[in-house]
Amino acid sequence: MKRDTARPELLAAGEATLALGSWVAGLRYADLPPAVSAKAKECTLDALGCCLFGVTRSWTRMVLDMVLEQAALRRRPSSARRTAPRSPRQFW
Repeated sequence: MKRDTARPELLAAGEATLALGSWVAGLRYADLPPAVSAKAKECTLDALGCCLFGVTRSWTRMVLDMVLEQAALRRRPSSARRTAPRSPRQFW
């Protein structure tokens, strides 16, 4: 794990994240109590429903367009990249 020496106060947080991630990676579905697995299923279905609803909204299309534009800019040579940010008025 990369150590951020400029922020030593974050070292313990990184170690806690690593410990939690290792524990979760070793967790098995059978280890979960029935109430926990039921809640996890409910949360997953809720997140899926939010995604399905959100994908139909105009603001989601704006975000997707921006992400695709940024991805295209990253693929261009640096000399061809635009230097000015996109105007928010283009979205309205």
